[in-house]
Amino acid sequence: MNHPEEVSAGSAPLSTSVVGGNLVVALVAGFVAASIGAAAWGAVAYFANYELGILAWAIGGGVGFAVGRVAGCVGLPAQVIAVCAALFSILGGKYAAFYSVLNDQIKTELGAEGAAAFTAEFGFFSLNAISGFASSLPEMLSPFDALWVILAVGSAWKLTSAEG
Repeated sequence: MNHPEEVSAGSAPLSTSVVGGNLVVALVAGFVAASIGAAAWGAVAYFANYELGILAWAIGGGVGFAVGRVAGCVGLPAQVIAVCAALFSILGGKYAAFYSVLNDQIKTELGAEGAAAFTAEFGFFSLNAISGFASSLPEMLSPFDALWVILAVGSAWKLTSAEG
C-alpha cells in the first residue's frame, strides 16, 4: 500500500516528499549553480566560437550536485528543481553566447556608436533581444543538443533522487 505522499510509477513508488534539506536552500543552490553554468556555457561558446556539448552534461551534474548534496534535498521536488535549473542554465548559456555574438556583429557593422544605440534598445534582458533569440533558436539547435540535454537532465535527476 502506498503512503499518501507517494505516487505509484510502474512497480516502484515515486516519492513526492523531500528527504532532508530545505527547498528554499535547494532553489538558491540550484539557481546559483545554474547561473554559474550559464556563464560558463556562454563564455566557452563565445570565446571558442564553438558549443561544447559535454559542458551541458557537466551543468546537469553540477546543478544536481548543488541541489542534492550541497542543499541536502532529494526526492521528487528536488529533482524538479534540479532539472528546471539545468534546462534554464543551458538555455541561458545559449542566450548569452547569442547575445555576445550579435553585439559583436553590430559593433563590426555599425561601429561603437551603433553598438551603443543597439545596447540601449536591445539590452541583455530586453524583450527585443530575447524575442530575437527565441526566433533564432530553432536554427541554432541540432540533434546533438537533444543528446546533451537528455544527459544533463538525467544527471540532475539522478543526483537528486532519494536512491542516490
